[in-house]
Amino acid sequence: MRNTEFDYTGLHAFVFIDHVPENTTPRKVVNALRKLGSPPDGPVISALETFGAYVAFAHLWREDANDLAGLLDLISGDLRDEGVRCSYSAEGKTSVVAMVPKGP
Repeated sequence: MRNTEFDYTGLHAFVFIDHVPENTTPRKVVNALRKLGSPPDGPVISALETFGAYVAFAHLWREDANDLAGLLDLISGDLRDEGVRCSYSAEGKTSVVAMVPKGP
């Protein structure tokens, strides 16, 4: 498993993509998201196709944990432009147990 300094810093959002526009495919949307770049230069920690209730998933990151406005700009801008149609979820602050950061 890959661990990076970005795993427990900043603001994280999880994108559960349940459909994409008729003129594209989940794979094209995932590839477009990956082209946005990964931390520290881009917002996409991971993007992948899935099957079942959701056709794709993305894990997004903003450097500033308080940058909700930047996250909303990303969602309504680049993500929407690339064909993301979905439900969103954001992660709260992490805790540290035995000097190891843990998700909420």
